[in-house]
Amino acid sequence: MSTAKALMRAWTDEEFKAQLIADPRSALQEMGVEVIDGVNINVVEDTSDTMYIVLPVAPPVASELSEEE
Repeated sequence: MSTAKALMRAWTDEEFKAQLIADPRSALQEMGVEVIDGVNINVVEDTSDTMYIVLPVAPPVASELSEEE
């Protein structure tokens, strides 16, 4: 199960949305999403006048390639 299905459910189910915000780990697990132990999960909701942008972790930098490579 993907987090996208959990997000879609939150749009139509206010009780689930409240659970997702208050206790995202259990809400996601309820939807069948595998949650890795030790990973923190924060859920925030965009509003009409506030938008959140999440910057993913940058991928590891590989050694620079030569022009030939």
